[in-house]
Amino acid sequence: MLNSRLLACAEFVQGNFVCDVGTDHAQLPVYLMQNQIAEKIIASDVREGPLQSAERTIAGAGLSEKIQTILSDGL
Repeated sequence: MLNSRLLACAEFVQGNFVCDVGTDHAQLPVYLMQNQIAEKIIASDVREGPLQSAERTIAGAGLSEKIQTILSDGL
């Protein structure tokens, strides 16, 4: 379950394609995909450690084929 801040972010999502910049643990992308709010998601972070954590979260949810991760400093 998302915390109130991430849940508020999820409520603003419109459209099929989402890019979560600064994804950290990828909780938002996983929620969006599990709830069929988005069809394609890129989860990015500026540091390798948080990105690896995101990849573990995504894999644990069985969504590695649907959520792409990218090491990036923003859009």
